[in-house]
Amino acid sequence: MGNKKKFYDVPTRFVFDGKFRIKANSQEQADDYVQKHCGLVLGGPIHTTLPDEDVDWEFNVHPEKIAIKKSKKITCIIKSIKRHLRDYHDENIDDVIPICDDLVYEVGELLTIFQND
Repeated sequence: MGNKKKFYDVPTRFVFDGKFRIKANSQEQADDYVQKHCGLVLGGPIHTTLPDEDVDWEFNVHPEKIAIKKSKKITCIIKSIKRHLRDYHDENIDDVIPICDDLVYEVGELLTIFQND
């Protein structure tokens, strides 16, 4: 029989490490400015709404790529969590499932980190 291919989802995270150099009254204010005024959209440049004289940035333009592998054990754990959440949130299950999917991603990421150590 022919080899039938199908699509598989592979959760992946791209991490850009770098820093913003912010003119501010304190580290706390600088942190707040970055949270509120600096960003990046895939396919676009790093951007900020701060004045040019108050900000500079330095980021590697090539991100670290992390593909999250799901193990059978993790898949079983997530199915169990989903089952328990359904028991408690039957009327809002559509709201709960995306939370579980996020949990799958985060658990997978943690496993990747620990497997590499």
